Amino acid sequence: MVERTASRTGAVWSYLGAALVGFTFVGIFVIWLVPLVIRARTRNPWTRAHATHAANFGFTVLIALFGGGLVSAVFGLSASYPETQPLPILLWSCYTLVGLVALLVGALRTGLGQDFRFVETISLRLLG
Repeated sequence: MVERTASRTGAVWSYLGAALVGFTFVGIFVIWLVPLVIRARTRNPWTRAHATHAANFGFTVLIALFGGGLVSAVFGLSASYPETQPLPILLWSCYTLVGLVALLVGALRTGLGQDFRFVETISLRLLG
């Protein structure tokens, strides 16, 4: 438990940094940056694990952003079903809101010294 207590700050900032930087208009493209920097600079395995989780979520958001944009473009070009045009944007907005809440819960739990992992359906495990 000493290892977790000493490294709470880095673990909390992995999630908070992603939330603060990522959920701005331009920052959504670099949501993975803050956790990746913390992951690269820390030697503590507990902080590194949480920074990896936050970076994985950031990369997943980036993939969802481009995938949602592609789906929106495809549905946007299809004039035969105009009622489906806002669907990809609505889905991505819900994903973003759930992700923001998950990042804040992650920061809170790591601040208390507890473990936190994203649900596998909202975060791909891209980094090991």
